[in-house]
Amino acid sequence: MKLDEAIAAQKPLVQSLLDGVAAIGADPPGITRDAYGRGENEAHHLIRQAGEALGMQASIDAGANLSLRWTAEKPEAPPIIIGSHLDSIVQGGNFDGAAGVIAGIGAVAALRAAGITPHRDIEVLALRCEEAVWFGLGLIGSRCLLARLPQGALELRHARTGKTLAESIAAAGGDPARLSQGTPLRDPAAIGAYLEAHIEQAPQLIEAGVPIAICLANPGNLRHPFIRITGEDAHTGLPHRFRRDAALAGADLSLCLEQLWLAEEAAGRPMAVTIGRFHTPVERHSLTAVSGDFEMSLDLRAYDAAHLVALEAKLQDIVAGARADGPFVDGWSGQSRLGLRHHRCTTA
Repeated sequence: MKLDEAIAAQKPLVQSLLDGVAAIGADPPGITRDAYGRGENEAHHLIRQAGEALGMQASIDAGANLSLRWTAEKPEAPPIIIGSHLDSIVQGGNFDGAAGVIAGIGAVAALRAAGITPHRDIEVLALRCEEAVWFGLGLIGSRCLLARLPQGALELRHARTGKTLAESIAAAGGDPARLSQGTPLRDPAAIGAYLEAHIEQAPQLIEAGVPIAICLANPGNLRHPFIRITGEDAHTGLPHRFRRDAALAGADLSLCLEQLWLAEEAAGRPMAVTIGRFHTPVERHSLTAVSGDFEMSLDLRAYDAAHLVALEAKLQDIVAGARADGPFVDGWSGQSRLGLRHHRCTTA
């Protein structure tokens, strides 16, 4: 069979696997495959079955990452790795991560159908817990591979089960004791190449009229997961001049961050601002109350480490440069009680 014919012939296999992981994570209106939980575990099992049906050798490392290996003519050569992750955010999309793993299975199936044996091993890798939503820390499977878990990470608690990361890894077949030694599970120098096919998370390809592109860089991030703004609780009848409204301070900070984003983009420095949590205390907020407490989270992304450092400094300037008599912002890495007056932020 010709290679192009073999590739086309794998459409039913690829579609069935995409449908399979979608059914596992079905959580309308989206998909939820909880890391180190039922959703991710069942997805790993499905992919393992598909790989073994193709004659691939399956193994699980200490982080519970799944490796499916097709042994080649020269197994001593560094392998080509194709992979991604199978977990998802809560009610996310089906293709984020899973498409990259399933693409690897489809590629191996196509090569085998075409009668092609590669010179070096091809490994399909399903990494664990890429999404930060489950433990407040992302890229856990990759961190396990390279001994990049931060101190105390194994004691982090799962957002749903409450189990520690160590307990969750062990339950999925991993070895947290091995991870605690702090030595890499894989030597990057022993990897021939790594390829990750990934759905684009923006409509830029559609805008450009092209079906596929190559990523030239991946952004790093700077996160403040727990920002608290403290003002004063008050009745809705309180005039503006007396208010210290924490919710409006949060809105002001958000608008300032958008101004910062637009200014950086205009200067040719691409970045992104994401505010994931943004709320008054749910247990006591009401229609006719001025909230003295407000919480939010912040994820800043940029393509250069120096740019991230500069963005953090500008963020601190936004807060510190505001009027001192406004609500206060807590939760900045190592910082405390920085003044923020709503509608007084600048990005200069």
